[in-house]
Amino acid sequence: MQKNSNLIFILLALGLFVGWQLLGAYLWPQKPPRPADEPPVAQADDKQGEKKDGAAAKPVVKAPDAGKALAPAPADEPGDDTPVVLGGDNWHLDVTLTPRGAGVRRLVLNDFQQARADGQPEWLDEKKKIKKPLELIPEDKNRDVASFLFYHYPNPTYEDYPLDTLGRRVWKRVEPAEVRPGEKVGRASFETTVRGVRVTKTFTLRPRDYHLGLEVKMELVDPKATEPREFRYQMTGAHGLPIEGQFYTNTTRNALVAGVTGANEVKRVLQDQRAIAAKAGGDEVLKGDQSIRYAGSTVQYFASILAVDPRGQDDLDFLAQARPVVVTSAFRGRVLNTPLTSGEILLLDDADKKTQRKFALRHFDRDRAAPLLAQGAEAVVVSRPEVDLAGAITQVVVDVLDPEHNIPIFQDDITVAVSTAHEKGKVLRLKPGEPVVHKYVLYNGPVKVKLLEQLRLDEAVDDRAQGAPAVDDDLVAFYRDDLHLSTLTDYPSSWFGQTFAAIGLTGLVIWLTNVLHTVLWSMHHVIPAYGVCIILLTVTVRALMHPFSRKQAKMTMKMQELAPELKKLQEKYKNDKPALGAAQMELYRKHGANPLGSCWIVFLQMPVFLALYCTLQESIHFRLAPFLWIDNLAAPDMLVRWGESIPWLSRAQDYGWMLYLGPYFNLLPVIAAGLMIAQQKLTMPPPADEQQAMQMKMMKYMMVFMGLMFYKVAAGLAIYFIASSAWGFAERKLLPKKKPGDATMPPAETKPTLVQKLLQRLETTRREALGDAGAVAATNGSAAQAPASQQAGIGRGGKKKRRPGSPAAAPEEPTGWWAETTAKFRGWWAEVLRQAEKR
Repeated sequence: MQKNSNLIFILLALGLFVGWQLLGAYLWPQKPPRPADEPPVAQADDKQGEKKDGAAAKPVVKAPDAGKALAPAPADEPGDDTPVVLGGDNWHLDVTLTPRGAGVRRLVLNDFQQARADGQPEWLDEKKKIKKPLELIPEDKNRDVASFLFYHYPNPTYEDYPLDTLGRRVWKRVEPAEVRPGEKVGRASFETTVRGVRVTKTFTLRPRDYHLGLEVKMELVDPKATEPREFRYQMTGAHGLPIEGQFYTNTTRNALVAGVTGANEVKRVLQDQRAIAAKAGGDEVLKGDQSIRYAGSTVQYFASILAVDPRGQDDLDFLAQARPVVVTSAFRGRVLNTPLTSGEILLLDDADKKTQRKFALRHFDRDRAAPLLAQGAEAVVVSRPEVDLAGAITQVVVDVLDPEHNIPIFQDDITVAVSTAHEKGKVLRLKPGEPVVHKYVLYNGPVKVKLLEQLRLDEAVDDRAQGAPAVDDDLVAFYRDDLHLSTLTDYPSSWFGQTFAAIGLTGLVIWLTNVLHTVLWSMHHVIPAYGVCIILLTVTVRALMHPFSRKQAKMTMKMQELAPELKKLQEKYKNDKPALGAAQMELYRKHGANPLGSCWIVFLQMPVFLALYCTLQESIHFRLAPFLWIDNLAAPDMLVRWGESIPWLSRAQDYGWMLYLGPYFNLLPVIAAGLMIAQQKLTMPPPADEQQAMQMKMMKYMMVFMGLMFYKVAAGLAIYFIASSAWGFAERKLLPKKKPGDATMPPAETKPTLVQKLLQRLETTRREALGDAGAVAATNGSAAQAPASQQAGIGRGGKKKRRPGSPAAAPEEPTGWWAETTAKFRGWWAEVLRQAEKR
């Protein structure tokens, strides 16, 4: 049985290896060649799709990914494009709005620190005293094309793609709506007119909010309009969210869309940036039997979500579809021409070494990238599609990057676009003098909304003292319950598989994750170092499991003591496998041993391990939390930087390869792997033969492989492994030692386990089939020497005899298909054992 358990472990490890390779192929797919005639994002000019009388016409050029970034064009109407700032240092958000497109150009989370691409914290001073605030919507990614833009469709009842006109136009800033007395709120309004419809976008922000309020007002102002006019629009989400820890993270940018059914059940769809980029666009999510309530982008710790505001509007079902779209794409390759003289880049794609891609240097500073644009040089080209008035499509260069320090997958950018219905009878109908207003909540904050409850003010702000809650409980409840943003993380997905979800494992992990968030935050009030809190949590968990782990350790020691006896049995019954199995089970029964008793404690810890892993993946408290030499407990410990020039291990072009470790040497995973190997050596019984010795060597190699897989895990998780292994060593040392006289004592008889009973039953059946009564008696531990038929109470003629004083005979077994099937199975099994006995 010990060999069987080793074999099972090896098969599971090999399955994990194959699964990891398949998962890697899914997470880091090679980009397929983009079709040469792939259309761009949106039509370039409003006039191409409209008639002079204002009636909509079928557009000339279509695009599949509305809302992609296009180069800025001259304003369609004169106006002041000076940015407008809402919020400030003492507010949770600092927002810069741009009149060009009336969108968000920059958004800063003042309560969180910026992190570099390698996961290290950023500072504003050399002494590392002043933290740099987190720029969730970065200005350099939104300068040309902002976030949260409004597009209109040239033909509202035609399933087409919107024009990008309103995203390039400079909207007129109007006086903000009147603010109630005593209310502190920032407000900015922009308006423009298209197809006789005046569109007004009003942004609002309050000091303690983690969201922008957005009101979209549509009014039919065409003086010639006497009948209702159909109108359809699209809103885009945020883009350019920064990805932290690019060499170790498994989370890039995710696109999420959620709807609510009539039974108030939330259905969420998650699409990964890698899959979106590989397909040049995500899958469309239609309303169906649900109303779309939110859509947006998330990174590992933060989210930017466009949600329907349930306050103050009766109709919450005005969004008909949502789709993730690609904003920019990055490709690594070799430059085949001289771009600085030709005005374009001809790139041989590194993905397949065959595809040649052409990019225009139309709106790009050539001098800045001159060293990277020499003929024959390697470069990473970031581009976006652009369309001219004739409908020609061009990939325009956004940036050229050094391939030794940039991984293309992290330069891809996505957003999510939502739009209203286009079907007859469902499209918006604007009537003169009856404006239509749609309200949104633009949430920008932690992806784990529940953690907003734990934020505290670092200093006195307004009328709030230091240490007061940073966010009102009612507002957190509004985000979590009314907007359903709790499903950004707490959603039973199929990450663990549909089977695990069906048995409730995902729900258990979610519950444990929330418990660990609360426990660790409570510990932090007493102990400032989160690393110490993790150690105390590990000790607490292992202490609660001590009765089980102690039994496991004692069972392991007992199996080691029985190793010589098992070896003797293997030599005695080397040609009789059934007899060997029966003898081994008899030996286990006499000594109270269970060959599988040393494995199940690992499965008990598995939900806790998964919950801690999810906690580190979500917690804004562990993010950038220091401990010892570690700057970020949610990242690898990064003890020594060994650079990005080591082949196969740290080069950017080797990212995605199994042996890619990144530019840092991490000490904690090495210690954790070493302790696990040592613990395995101490707990495993000595090999009884060469086959078991080979299996143990393979298990040791698999441990090394597991160490490579976990090399880039968060430092907090590595601390958990180390503390857990150290507890196991201490627990083993504290076990009572065997006394010298114990060896002569007869082993205590214990009750057989369920497995032992099953094997005894099968062995009894085999012996009955062979007619060996003595073997049956020995197998059952009985001293009786009667034939098997007499032990079973069967008399001559095949009839059961009633023993004196025994209860009346039980009724005869029922007949039918079950009895026939059981009889056939018993006969087949007896024949198998009979043939095995002959061999």
